[in-house]
Amino acid sequence: PFLNESGKPYQYVSIREDITSRKKIEEQQILYQQIIRSCDDAIISTDLAGVITSWNRGAEHIFDYTAEEALGKNISILRPEEKKGDQLFILEKVRKGESVNHYETIRKKKYGAGIFISLTVSPIRNSTGDIIGISKIARDISERKRIEREIKKLNDELELRVKERTEEMESFSYSVSHDLRAPLRAVNGYAKILEEDYNNILDKEGQRLLGEVQQNARRMGTLIDDLLAFSRLGRKAIEKSLIDMNKLTEAAIREIEQSTKHNAAIKFEGLIPVMADYSLFQHVMINLISNAIKYSSLHPKPVIEIQSVRAGSEIIYSIKDNGVGFSMDYVHKLFGVFQRLHSHEEFPGTGVGLAIVQRIIHKHNGRVWAEGKLNEGATFYFSLPSLEN
Repeated sequence: PFLNESGKPYQYVSIREDITSRKKIEEQQILYQQIIRSCDDAIISTDLAGVITSWNRGAEHIFDYTAEEALGKNISILRPEEKKGDQLFILEKVRKGESVNHYETIRKKKYGAGIFISLTVSPIRNSTGDIIGISKIARDISERKRIEREIKKLNDELELRVKERTEEMESFSYSVSHDLRAPLRAVNGYAKILEEDYNNILDKEGQRLLGEVQQNARRMGTLIDDLLAFSRLGRKAIEKSLIDMNKLTEAAIREIEQSTKHNAAIKFEGLIPVMADYSLFQHVMINLISNAIKYSSLHPKPVIEIQSVRAGSEIIYSIKDNGVGFSMDYVHKLFGVFQRLHSHEEFPGTGVGLAIVQRIIHKHNGRVWAEGKLNEGATFYFSLPSLEN
């Protein structure tokens, strides 16, 4: 008010300030405090020395300390002795102005019980940007960890059962395949006697039937050999060494050409080296290249391309041909034992080769897959962990 000479007010001056923004901030702060108080997670603040400066209801529920018991105490009351390094790690990060997100560790409750928590830590700054404290959000993940342990236990038990069953099946397969050799030798022997001693007595139909017996006996012998090779893979220990895949591929092609005549152009160069079992990987390349030769044999100019490429943490190899291909509707059958997409009359084989390839690659912690299109060729891929891993 402005006063006259007699001391009476004769006019007024008022100053009005817009406090809308301040009120909004105050409302937000009140809401934030309500959220903190009601949050199920523990929200705790400390100074840089670790003295607790705020403690919400979530912290009371998780750690069993009331706010009155916790405020002013050092945060170390929650830390087991063996986790002392946690605080040093967190403090170092905070002093650099960095946050720590979802750090899983162990903390203890008021009466000493240990619990698993997921911890998110951020620096607290003042108005000038200086770091003055630490904000921590802790979530009790003990139940999740318990479930994870149960799942791991179940997975371990399942893996053990699968291993036992696999060993049983491999043993059974080996025994059956081995025991079949004796009667097969007898069939081959008697067929040979018939051919040598009675061939002039047999008519043309008899000779043809004898030829069928011999041919099917040979097929059965090949099948037994493949089954034995497949069952032996489960027992064979891997002996890894650094493999020059160019030299291995050359050796595989030379071995194939000793028994297989073909006119395919096989192209490869600069294949990436890999850590693997040499003899097993020679088997892989012989199988895949032989397949490519076989299924492209009807093409007037068969071409096989072998390549490799780095992809993230893997090295991927591919064997591509321009042969008869296959429909992707049946791709799931390719790597199964005795699964064939073509008849024996079209292309000979036992249907075990790709199953052997898959088993070898899986033993090396790799992947194997295929892509194809009917009458437009096929590409078989396998991947292995990179040498840099």
